[in-house]
Amino acid sequence: NESRVQFLVDRFVTLLSSRNVVDDTQAEAVRSLRQRESDMLQKLEEARVKFEDVRQQNTEITSRLTEELSLSRRLSEQLAEVEERFLNKNEDRSTGSPKTGCSPGSFSMSEAEASLRQPRLEARPLGARTELELPTPPV
Repeated sequence: NESRVQFLVDRFVTLLSSRNVVDDTQAEAVRSLRQRESDMLQKLEEARVKFEDVRQQNTEITSRLTEELSLSRRLSEQLAEVEERFLNKNEDRSTGSPKTGCSPGSFSMSEAEASLRQPRLEARPLGARTELELPTPPV
């Protein structure tokens, strides 16, 4: 009986000591996983902040682009109006008669009309304009 008790005590000690080794290994693995999880959560939060910043910038750029397109449309309409008035004025002077519903394409090609058909805008690099870029006045 005593040998049986000694055997059980030895077995119990062996199980406890091996369990401590397993527990330490498992505890280290759990600590490592928690640290990795914490690092990943921090990276995720940083990515969310960057994403929100970029989303805000895109919203601002979209707003500015919409405004620029509206201004561009309005300027284009004003340019067409001025060209039509200019061509009508030249036709009235050359014929001496009032305008009778002629389209701008039906006029004879004068030197002034030829200059109007040349490009009016200089080539500019693609991309967003900055507030520091000011248009240069024509010389």
